[in-house]
Amino acid sequence: MTMEKTSLATPSPNMHLGMDRIVLFTAPSGGTGLTTLASMFALRTSAAGAKTALVDLNVHSGGMDVTLGIEGEPGLRMSGISAPLGRLSGAALDAELPHWEGISVLAADPWNNAIPKVWEIRAAIEALAQTHDVVVLDSGQAIELEEYGLSDQMRAVMLVEMSVLGMARAKSHVTRVTRQVKHADMQVVGIHPRMACSQSVRMHEADARAYLQLPVIGSIMPRRALGLSIVQGLGIPGIPRSYRHLFDRLVHDVLSFASAPSPVSRRRHVTRS
Repeated sequence: MTMEKTSLATPSPNMHLGMDRIVLFTAPSGGTGLTTLASMFALRTSAAGAKTALVDLNVHSGGMDVTLGIEGEPGLRMSGISAPLGRLSGAALDAELPHWEGISVLAADPWNNAIPKVWEIRAAIEALAQTHDVVVLDSGQAIELEEYGLSDQMRAVMLVEMSVLGMARAKSHVTRVTRQVKHADMQVVGIHPRMACSQSVRMHEADARAYLQLPVIGSIMPRRALGLSIVQGLGIPGIPRSYRHLFDRLVHDVLSFASAPSPVSRRRHVTRS
């Protein structure tokens, strides 16, 4: 269904307030589970008491709402964004979006053949940064940060396949990201190939850290039950127990990093299973 363009324009006086609360998730190659990683990070951040938004920057091949299992939920998608003056109201935008587990979701819908303009995407990100503690961007492989005018202060999380080829791709991707966001605080999460079921054949995190010269928060194995749930259109049922320590570390780092005054009052801490 093609959605009509919705204008939520407002003459907001300071459009860059809170841009240091943006967290970019990126990967050097597709199919590694980046959208799942970004979504589970948002789930854990929200559970920690931060008002959280998820934005799908895969405008040509995304579909975050499908991954989350909320494609049938009414609400605004990327093709419906309209910002003729380059500005949007964060509160009005948030009211139009579908929500997943209390998280605002702005998903791409390239099948509607209406790719938003760069300034419209930028306006949406800036608007959400005004009304949320953390804005999580799923950029996929695309790196167009300069076009979006994103802040140098953002934190970046890169998902890397823990293999020789994965490391080679990651090395090049790091160069692309840091060329555009020179002061990005980048951390790495590794994901082991499915065939690396034995500990003896898995790449060690220390080797990835030494090769990339970046902090490696941890590494995970793909979970069959999680993959089946997403493939069947049931969405992400939760964060697997074996992943929780990694996400706790990431959330702690990001919430410490986002030290600017919050635009919303903190909610009481909630622990999700």
